[in-house]
Amino acid sequence: MRSATSPAPLPILAAVVAMIGVVLTLVSLGPDYFEDGLPFRDITSELVYYVVFALGLIAAAALLVAGRATRATGAAMLVAMTVTFVGSRTVNGALALSDFQGLGAGVVIDLIAYSFVWIAALLAVIGLILDRSPVWAPGGRAWFAALGAATGFLLAVSYSMNIAAFPFSGPGNAQGSPFMPVLPRGLWGPVLVVAALVALPALVALARAPIAIGLAAGLGVFMVAELLHRVLRSYGEVNGRDPGLDPIEGTWLFLLFSLFVGGALAVILAVPARSQDSVST
Repeated sequence: MRSATSPAPLPILAAVVAMIGVVLTLVSLGPDYFEDGLPFRDITSELVYYVVFALGLIAAAALLVAGRATRATGAAMLVAMTVTFVGSRTVNGALALSDFQGLGAGVVIDLIAYSFVWIAALLAVIGLILDRSPVWAPGGRAWFAALGAATGFLLAVSYSMNIAAFPFSGPGNAQGSPFMPVLPRGLWGPVLVVAALVALPALVALARAPIAIGLAAGLGVFMVAELLHRVLRSYGEVNGRDPGLDPIEGTWLFLLFSLFVGGALAVILAVPARSQDSVST
């Protein structure tokens, strides 16, 4: 039987695959996303979004290899980041490849990076299953799950709203809602993210401590990245220039409800009953 600090093949493999995803994600910032378009490194909001995503992946990979006591946390964090960060952009990128001409190397590298992250999350979950680690906390707490789902729903609503608008313009010039994709099939991506935003806080209430912490951390990384992306969409620069946008309700309500969700997660994680869980069973 392995000790609490001994390595395990699947978590280590998941961490390696996740790190490949990190490298490819950062590489994708260089080339143009479209043949006549800007690379994401020249768009402040996209650059920050991808850097936060990469840092979160590095943290999850480190937890996967640190020892048995942290494997479940790393796996849960990786899963939470995959269904939030990667879900929507994988769908939209795949649709772009199938329906648009003149794509640059950036979008192709991006999709390859996302594929590695999906594989890493799958390997991490399989590793948990084979390790026979318990997932659910004894006597799951329905009231806390309801609190988590309610706050997650508010976050999901604000996520679906428009991010910015041109100043001194009519309501028809609002833009940035994930639920207004270029192609109707692109709705599958935002739907996945909305489902994850509602479900993850509830699962934090029902899962045992190591997994709950990982799910909360992964969701937290997404909220930080998405919030910075929305604020910098208006206040950042595009190729060194002011984009000429004003933040609207989709930015400020996302900030407000992120604070609500963060508070709810803190309350749920602080419940003393979790101290009875063993992280080395």
